[in-house]
Amino acid sequence: MLDQGVHPNVITFNVLIDALCKMEKLEEANLLLNLMIQRGVNPDIITYNTLMDGYCLAGKLDFAGDLLASLQNKDNGPDVVSFNIMINAYCKNWKVNEAMRLYREMIAKRIKPTVITYNTLLTGLFQAGKADEARELFGKMQFGNIAPDSCTYNIYVDGLCKNDCVSEALELFHKLESCKFEFSIKVFNSVIYGLCKTRKLETAWELFYGLPNKGLEPTVVTYSIMINGMCKEGRLEKANDLLIEMEEKGCAPNVVTFNTLMHGFAQKNDTQKVVKLLHKMVEKKLSPDASTVAAVVDLLSKDEAYLETLKLLPTFPVQVLPK
Repeated sequence: MLDQGVHPNVITFNVLIDALCKMEKLEEANLLLNLMIQRGVNPDIITYNTLMDGYCLAGKLDFAGDLLASLQNKDNGPDVVSFNIMINAYCKNWKVNEAMRLYREMIAKRIKPTVITYNTLLTGLFQAGKADEARELFGKMQFGNIAPDSCTYNIYVDGLCKNDCVSEALELFHKLESCKFEFSIKVFNSVIYGLCKTRKLETAWELFYGLPNKGLEPTVVTYSIMINGMCKEGRLEKANDLLIEMEEKGCAPNVVTFNTLMHGFAQKNDTQKVVKLLHKMVEKKLSPDASTVAAVVDLLSKDEAYLETLKLLPTFPVQVLPK
């Protein structure tokens, strides 16, 4: 390009830096940043955000943080995307306090957070078990005239259910329902999970079987949640019926579904059912994981005829790891 007298502009450099970051060639991306500055091409905020995101994706949060700090001295400074990138990285790495520090810094600098900012922070706070702080942030979001979207409500309802605030989640769910809010299947999964967790199985059943009336179909996650709820209540045959039902309706069970059922039957020392489920996994070409192994070990440890049981176990295909 340079040999032909064509000089790359900031857009060209940004595309190249983005490509290098996606290939995790961060050293080369940084060298390219220095080259563009040497050639008198001023990097824009997209350049810095791209490189910052690259560092975050590679887990190099210190480098990304230093880059964000260096932007404070630039004429335009960081924008909302810059902060969102770092907040997302901190939350994903269980550093929600750092994420909240950046949120407060945004507010102080009069950079208005977006719905993405709030969704990311709510996810991080609930993940860290900070339900009270999540409630406070949800209130600030509404006070700041940032309208929650379907993703926000899904995060909020799910977070409440997983942090033992099921009644509050249900209250919000019913309030939204009365406002004709269109829920995704993810919200229903969260509510059904909360109901099963608090042993309100009949209400969970009503929601579960009412999904088609709302134009929704249960997913493998929905079925797995219901199967887990049944297993915890000792209703193993009903749980097994659900496995059969989901297959008949074209919803393929995954390893989590099978593990849930196997753990339930293993606790009841039902060797025959566990072995049958293992063979079914082989038929469906599903690979066992640590939870599958744990269920089998649990069963064998309580089985006096474990040597005979071992002969009944299927052989799973050997998984070749990519080089």
